[in-house]
Amino acid sequence: MPRTGEPEEKQTLLELKRICTSRVFTNHLKLAEFLDVLVKAELTHKELSEHELGVIVFGKPGVWNPIYEGVVRENTRRLRKHLQEYYLREGADDLVVIELPKGRGRRPRFFFNPHVHAADRHEEIIRSWNEAFPVMEDVPERLIAQLQKCIDKTPSYAPAYSTLARMLLTYATLNDGGGAEIRAAMRRAEKNIAKCLRLNDQLWQAHATLGALLCCRFRWAEAGAAFKRALMLGGNEARTDIWYMSFLAAVGEIERMEECIRLRHQMVRGDRFAPMIKGLLYYVCRVKGAWGELERLGKAGLGSNTIGDGHRGPRIIGDNWIVDILMACIVLGSEGGGPTLSYWAACFAEGGTIKSKVHAFYGLHVYAYSLSGKDRPKDFTRRAEWASEFMSWRQGSVGLALCYLAIGKRREAIGQLRKACDDGNPLMGFLHLWPIFDELRELAEFKRLVEKMKLPASALRAAAALRTVE
Repeated sequence: MPRTGEPEEKQTLLELKRICTSRVFTNHLKLAEFLDVLVKAELTHKELSEHELGVIVFGKPGVWNPIYEGVVRENTRRLRKHLQEYYLREGADDLVVIELPKGRGRRPRFFFNPHVHAADRHEEIIRSWNEAFPVMEDVPERLIAQLQKCIDKTPSYAPAYSTLARMLLTYATLNDGGGAEIRAAMRRAEKNIAKCLRLNDQLWQAHATLGALLCCRFRWAEAGAAFKRALMLGGNEARTDIWYMSFLAAVGEIERMEECIRLRHQMVRGDRFAPMIKGLLYYVCRVKGAWGELERLGKAGLGSNTIGDGHRGPRIIGDNWIVDILMACIVLGSEGGGPTLSYWAACFAEGGTIKSKVHAFYGLHVYAYSLSGKDRPKDFTRRAEWASEFMSWRQGSVGLALCYLAIGKRREAIGQLRKACDDGNPLMGFLHLWPIFDELRELAEFKRLVEKMKLPASALRAAAALRTVE
């Protein structure tokens, strides 16, 4: 529970010592001394005049006149500014806050930091999200609601806004729901990240999330600037962030992307998300090794010999639907292709769709089954009827695009992808790369859609080179 009342004197003095020895005040020793005098005077109920402070702190002679020299007033403003800076950075999670509010002269105020309780709750929600979000169902929505309550109780706690924006962005990426749902999530994410940065522009995660949101709007130069700021503040943590690595993939910086992937592997041993991230980025950028990265999760029971030796086919991988979906994409893109591989891809995709609890990427297994012709009607008309059953659900544009591909309606597929771009669907940042849409790539309508992405010329050259190498 949040603490109420005023801190004890020893707690305030401990906070004073922490501030005076902080990085913010290391190069401002006179301000630290000034704060020390003000705090101890307030604790002993002693009121010091401007003249006395000039003599005690700033070495002014006894005859000096504050009317003609504003050294105390000026340093009061500087001290207030540096205290605010301290609590935005090093002191954000301190138990006690020492404030020099306007309207109280030079009398400091002491109170318990409401952000401490918010930070604890915030960390609990993040841990729950990391543990549960691959299951989808109502877990993300429930945690998003809890985080919103945390914000409502402590509206000045900036990190919660950043995390909420990131959750909404992730949910929109993994849950291809109806277009209105995606649009609402993206608008809400944008509002929360703007609020976060107004409160505190020193959080690298906030700038990285802003960069990702700008990518969804195809504002690549602004996204690059946001990620640059994130790197300045977060260093290697920002370099190994999935949204930054996704940005590098989208703009064709493949070598830098791979460097960041290797760095993440070195920094976070046993990272459960690393193989998924690497598998996704390697698949999208057609880098060999995507399959191997997913196998390293240790759940597949699947080796390279399984594909060609007549075994019954792949088992659905463990309990992680995201990996199943990725495996489906990778199998579809495997050399040789053919109905058998397409059928096994459909097995992965269907398993992942079912396990997601929200039928995520449901169109993928429709598309894969249509290529295989197995266990589904081979007759084109009957296959169209089967696909339209899925298309009647309340589903999103990406899933519908894949369903239209399954029945050969390419123009309709492109129309759904256009809607996804307009909605700000995060998946569309990879539209110029995503191998599954290669059959649309030479169509004039698809080319115009890629032009609307306003990608840097270097990104388009890199995408073309990746397809050539393949």
